[in-house]
Amino acid sequence: MKQSLQTIIKIVLLLLIGITLSIYFIPMSTEIPAEIINPVQKEDKSNTVDTEATKIVLQNPDNVAVLFGWIKPSPTPTPIVTPVPTATPVPTPVTPGWLKLIGKSEENNKQYYLFKDERYSTLIKVAKGVADKGWSFVKETENGYFLTNAGQEYFVRK
Repeated sequence: MKQSLQTIIKIVLLLLIGITLSIYFIPMSTEIPAEIINPVQKEDKSNTVDTEATKIVLQNPDNVAVLFGWIKPSPTPTPIVTPVPTATPVPTPVTPGWLKLIGKSEENNKQYYLFKDERYSTLIKVAKGVADKGWSFVKETENGYFLTNAGQEYFVRK
């Protein structure tokens, strides 16, 4: 009894495996393209059939794979990416507490600005286009003055 029950279970399992494999390998609907059924042939002036063209059509992997239910994937369009303009970083000027405006003077129709470097107790006399001790004057705004020294920008408040 035990052996007959095991035999029945084995038969049932083999049937289930067979059904599963047949469902997997047999497509539900097969559409054969017209290219395979009626292959395109080149016409020669001598009216002979070009067998090589027929072989090429049938040997094309895409056409053969269609017989087994394979569908050729359509190419996905590449997305168009528009570059986002990035803002150029604006260097923030250093606001030194040790650099003070002492005053202004005018010489030869040129406006000079006098600053005091309190670290070294030195006087800096700069104008537009005139540098002193490595310092050069950039511009004057309503809030203060822009100066540069060794590639670094400084802002002195009014």
